[in-house]
This record gives sequence, structure tokens and C-alpha cells, in this order.
Amino acid sequence: MNQRPLDSLNQYQLGIDSLSMDSLLMKSTDSLSELTYQHFFTTHKVQDVNLPMVERPKVLAESLWINIGLWTVLLAYLVLRSILNVNLSKTISFLIHIPAINDTTFEKPNLFVHLVLFVPCLSFFVFFAHAVLHNIMPSLGYTLPPLSWWQTAMAIVAFVGSIFILELLFSILFDVFHMFKEYLTDQLLVFNATNIILLPFTLFYFYDEANTFLYIGLGILIIFTLTRWLRGVLIARDKTFFSLFYIFVYLCSVKILPILLMSKWMLH
Repeated sequence: MNQRPLDSLNQYQLGIDSLSMDSLLMKSTDSLSELTYQHFFTTHKVQDVNLPMVERPKVLAESLWINIGLWTVLLAYLVLRSILNVNLSKTISFLIHIPAINDTTFEKPNLFVHLVLFVPCLSFFVFFAHAVLHNIMPSLGYTLPPLSWWQTAMAIVAFVGSIFILELLFSILFDVFHMFKEYLTDQLLVFNATNIILLPFTLFYFYDEANTFLYIGLGILIIFTLTRWLRGVLIARDKTFFSLFYIFVYLCSVKILPILLMSKWMLH
């Protein structure tokens, strides 16, 4: 039995380019509409084209900004030392002795000078602490929040300011404000000297990125912090009527406990 021409044509899926005039005339209007719709509106795979990538301007890395800030603060520190006429040999002499309890020391360190130098020295400490928090602590298994360097600076400034306010309130409350000036001067002297010693290790780390410099700096920081606390205890023992027990309680409540609480907050 012979098939009709229209049935034989329907066996093949014809493209619009392969249609002849005869077959078009034989097609009904509905078939043409369906064929045209399938040809133009079905999904076709688009060939992949390799287009040249346009590079966006790169933002300066945070480490570069830290290096710029570190060298800027170092320059400011050197300028301040020159303006204030700080003598290195006298500073070393003040570190070896404790001028607040040494009656043979006729020239004592100037509180204003060490307050001014405290600003760049605190900045040195911020850069060092930022490097330790982001490199040493993760290697020890502690996951810390991703703090930027300015967030680290704000946290340290708030912590140091809180300690200063507590010490000032204690000196007023227990009527020992007369020795607070000498105590504060000595604490600033040791703190500033500590951060000047830490500065080369901080610079070496940011150029070599070896954690060895940070570990050495941490050892120096711990030794000088304990030395600063010990000098404070000796000054308080010599200049006040408190016993060593009350001085130890003060040391734990104002110095050690805030550090432990801040460490616990950061680690958990």
C-alpha cells in the first residue's frame, strides 16, 4: 500500500533551509508554524568564546598599609625624640635603676616626655599584637575573629585606657595619689622601652614573614611585662603603707585579671 506524500515527509525533521518550494506548498499552515517555532525558539548550545579579561585596579594589600603605617610611626617617634631631646644613656640608666625609690638619683624621668612618646610606642605594640593574633594564635589552634589592624588598635586602646582609669581610681580611693605620678612615669618608661626593643622584630617579620621573630618578641614582651609589674610592686611597697599581700591582691585584680578576661573573650 502506497504511503501518502505528506506522511512520508513527516518521517523526517526538516530544517528551514532544506525545505523546497513544493514541500512548502504541501505543508499546512499549522505545520509551518510548528516547524518555524521549533527552529527559532528551541534552546541551542552557545559556543564558548575566549574573551580577553579586563583587569580591575587592585586594592593595596593590608600588609602594605601596615608597613606604611609602621614606618610613618617610626619617623614620628624619631622626630619626637629629637624635639624632646631624649638622652639614650639617661633612659638606659633609668631602666637599670628605679628612680622613684632611688634617693641617689637626682634627675628623674619626665612624665610629660614619656606620655608623648607613649603614643608612637603604643602604635608599635599594636602592629606587633596584630601580627601575633593573626599568625601565632592560629598556629596554636585558636580561631580568632578576623580583626583588621585598626580594630586591633581600638581594642588595645580601650584595654589600656581601662587599666589606667582603674589605677587612677585606686590611687584616689586609697589616698596614695602622691606616688601615682612617679609610678606612672616608671611604668611608661618601661613600656616605651619594651616596644622600642620589639620594633626590629616587628619590622623583620613584615619583611620576612617568619614566625620566629614573633616568638622572640613574645619572649621579650613577657620578660619586660613581668619586670614592669615587679617595679610597680617595689614602688608601691616603698611609697605606701600597704603590705605585700594587699599589693599582690591589687596586682591580680588590676593587672592579671583583666588580661585573663580579655584573653578568654578573644579565644571563645
